[in-house]
Amino acid sequence: MEYRKEVKSADGTKTYEKKSLLDGTIAPDDLIEVFCKNFSIKISTEFSEHRNIVIEAIRKNQNVSAFEAEGFHYPAALDYIATLATRKDHNDRKTTRRDLQERLKGSQAVHNRWLLREKEASEYAKHMRRLYFSPTNGAGIVRAFIIECSAATDCSVVCDQLRAIGKHWSSAKTRRIQNSERYAPFILLRDADEKLIMQVKNELFDTGTFS
Repeated sequence: MEYRKEVKSADGTKTYEKKSLLDGTIAPDDLIEVFCKNFSIKISTEFSEHRNIVIEAIRKNQNVSAFEAEGFHYPAALDYIATLATRKDHNDRKTTRRDLQERLKGSQAVHNRWLLREKEASEYAKHMRRLYFSPTNGAGIVRAFIIECSAATDCSVVCDQLRAIGKHWSSAKTRRIQNSERYAPFILLRDADEKLIMQVKNELFDTGTFS
């Protein structure tokens, strides 16, 4: 309940005064003592260790993979609890295990900003690759990529993305594959107008990339 408060003198010298959260309270000492006896201090584990314990508990509870627990459910749970903790009214800071579990069910929305804050961009990319691509990284599997477009979308940027996708997820550069076993990804340019689609096709054709 005690803390130090910084005090500056007229000449700018800093000193510290011992203060208490109980200063100015109208509650009698015996009532404060009874109140304090209802609490005990429990030293927690290091943050990283505690984080791993929580992720493992979520993995078991939600019956998901370790990557899903870390990438989806843990950020959702952390965001939910952090939001509750900042509410002014203590009655709004209450929750139940059932409420938390309901919020985690089917949580497949990627918390991109949260993950990018916690991980570097390269680590984030590796995480997504392990989560979505590594388990099914076999030739012949149908893959579909959705690229969001708008009126301001640059044709050259889209083409660069398509070339990168084709390089990693098609058999175009592999010679020792029969034609019947060749594979290529499907691409959806969502919200792209006819003009952008024609520009993309023409640029790919002009640079030797056939669709």
